[in-house]
Amino acid sequence: MADLSADRIFAQRLCNKDTDAISAFQRQNAAELYFIASKFNNGGVTGGSWTYHRKVGRPIEVSDEISDTYVWLIKEVFKKSCKYQGKNDATFQTYIITSLNSKLTFIDWKRWMPTSSLIQYPKKTGYIPGVIKKLGDIYGKVFIMLSQYKSVGQICSKLDLDELECLVMQNKIEVELIKDGKFHLLYRPPITQTDPNSDEDGDDNIRGLWVVDDDMKIDLSLELKEFFIAIHTLIDKLAKGQKRILNLYWTEGMRIDDIYDIMIDNISYYDDITLKEKEDINRIINKSIYDLFSDFNSDFSNLASAYSINRKSWRNIIRCTFELYNYKN
Repeated sequence: MADLSADRIFAQRLCNKDTDAISAFQRQNAAELYFIASKFNNGGVTGGSWTYHRKVGRPIEVSDEISDTYVWLIKEVFKKSCKYQGKNDATFQTYIITSLNSKLTFIDWKRWMPTSSLIQYPKKTGYIPGVIKKLGDIYGKVFIMLSQYKSVGQICSKLDLDELECLVMQNKIEVELIKDGKFHLLYRPPITQTDPNSDEDGDDNIRGLWVVDDDMKIDLSLELKEFFIAIHTLIDKLAKGQKRILNLYWTEGMRIDDIYDIMIDNISYYDDITLKEKEDINRIINKSIYDLFSDFNSDFSNLASAYSINRKSWRNIIRCTFELYNYKN
């Protein structure tokens, strides 16, 4: 068994926010922290405030968003250092870098991000996902402008394209991002549910249904609006136990074992599912995804035909949706 006493002492000093320990940690790990911050922000922003040159790997363009994320990561280091015990003979360096790179930390970061103005999510101007790069340079340019919330008219004018050509490209980009489970890279439309208890009638208040808030100045195509509404409508129809498990798994980023313990403790409330062993959690997750996929193809056959989504892509779409939206029973 490795002697980790020095690691525990160092972790405790960081937990106590010891100035010398913080300086030592940043000297050793600045490159890794900036890399994680850049990764969380989808690769950085072209034309950042300054450039961080790493000893190994390409330089990182450090924008305001990446700088803010770096500071947030340091604060996470303080909190995580307090929990270090050296389990499984893991050194503090291995423990802290693995923890900062984890999905749980990424989810915590997304919740921390300023989200009062959803139109600002995600903040970037230069990142182009691989599925869009494969379409060609012009698609990359259109993607960047769409992610900056430029209207189709503005894009046409800037790139000297006719409107029909722009609309076709926009649709193709949306389809590819949806198939890859990365539609959040383009925009996160504000989906809201109308009040099911409202006394108002008429088309302006479709009670209990999911709608896209058109007050947000996002140039969504009609097809994409319908797609987002369809996804939320289908998820809303899941049994409360199914929805809770998916919420814990993807929104909260919890492990199967922990989800099982939570559900068992509250099984009287979630009487619409059957749990006998931990493997049942995986079974319910897979069944939920299958049910949603089947319902999408039957209830929204026009969208299913338009997007030609396979089961692997569908899983990515549901994962991404739960990571972006907190579904509460």
